[in-house]
Amino acid sequence: MNLTDLTEVLRDRADLDATTHDARMAGIRGRVLARRRRLALTGVVGVVLALVGVVYVALPGQRVDPAEPTRSLAEYQSGARLVAQAWGDLPATSITLTHTPSADDLVLIAHCVDEDSGQNLVTMVSINGRDGPAGGCTGQTTVRIDLSAYGGSVGEPLVVRMVVGVNRVAGEFPETVADVRPPESATSAEYAVGLGERVPLTEYSFPPRPETLEPLDSLLAPADFDLRSDPDDPDAPQELDVTWRGQVELTASLNTPGRLEVLIDGESVYVGDSWTYLGTIGVTTVGGPDGPDLAVGETATITVVPERTTGDWAVQFTWL
Repeated sequence: MNLTDLTEVLRDRADLDATTHDARMAGIRGRVLARRRRLALTGVVGVVLALVGVVYVALPGQRVDPAEPTRSLAEYQSGARLVAQAWGDLPATSITLTHTPSADDLVLIAHCVDEDSGQNLVTMVSINGRDGPAGGCTGQTTVRIDLSAYGGSVGEPLVVRMVVGVNRVAGEFPETVADVRPPESATSAEYAVGLGERVPLTEYSFPPRPETLEPLDSLLAPADFDLRSDPDDPDAPQELDVTWRGQVELTASLNTPGRLEVLIDGESVYVGDSWTYLGTIGVTTVGGPDGPDLAVGETATITVVPERTTGDWAVQFTWL
């Protein structure tokens, strides 16, 4: 029996007639639409400031117009909209960015591309003088940051410094800014640091859709049962009644940007976002002392609520 067959069996066992099922799904769609309207009303519109250079200060309401076209990080990344950035090139080994955030949910973007120097360049970021994320010089990474962890707050200037060089201990990432030394020989590399502020899903600009999507089956593994998208309406909620067995591993997969929320008896147990078309997987365990208030043997209603999905998705469940 394959996963689709098993899903059909579980649906049959739920013993819901078509009228009852249609009424339930209509109710779910109504609740989803109401929830999305509330989210749209409470969304905060971000302002994009394209600030490029070795040192820039972003002031509230200030607009900076570079004299000539410059490099730029992507405007939208990892659920955030770019609000400030700074760029540098070796042999200069550091850049500093000062920005006054208007929100406390920030994404740090670190970009570094080594021009094949063979020196294993590393990067290290400090925020308000406190050591932050470290990385290599092979591309770009994004990290969500907690302002309070770096002594920052909304409305107060945030100073972000990025250094590039070789680590004091070869083959490892630095732990502090002081661990990063200048390159031992002449080399070239471009690097940048940026800050993005998280925006509501309804306002996020997804990347262009490719001609061919990643096959969903390439992301999936065997499971006990699943819920899948409707090929004709990927954004439609899907629901299934099962007999609760105590604890279950949940794996959510999708091949387009969008959000999947999973509810058990109306209680949200998982929310996962995807920002690319590369194929995204999220895993969590549901049940136990902190899980839904369900006894083994009771009937549980599992609902998957997609948002802004345009391709295939599946939420798989494996009993533990």
